[in-house]
Amino acid sequence: MIVSVPATRLGATKLTVMARNPPALPADTSREAWQIQMEAISRRTVADRLAEWEALNRMGVQMEADSVRRLHPEFSEREVFLTLVRRRYGDELACEIWPDVKALVERQAAH
Repeated sequence: MIVSVPATRLGATKLTVMARNPPALPADTSREAWQIQMEAISRRTVADRLAEWEALNRMGVQMEADSVRRLHPEFSEREVFLTLVRRRYGDELACEIWPDVKALVERQAAH
């Protein structure tokens, strides 16, 4: 479904928004397969889609933590956590909120 918003409500010309499904067809997917997939997704409840989104995010977080553990098997769970914090928020903010990040940064810089 495509939704057009009148220019008067936006203070601009005109905005057209794709309301239901992503507009791009993946390069490795046929149009028919993409339509079937989008129809299947649209039949699912919002709660079901959110539950899947949450599960996929948890898997991503777990994979990122596992990659830190593989790179640094000597790290404690706290050091794994702090490394993830540094990746997500940068050293400046991480050091401000988690003071023990500074010691980790200094120890890694010495290697």
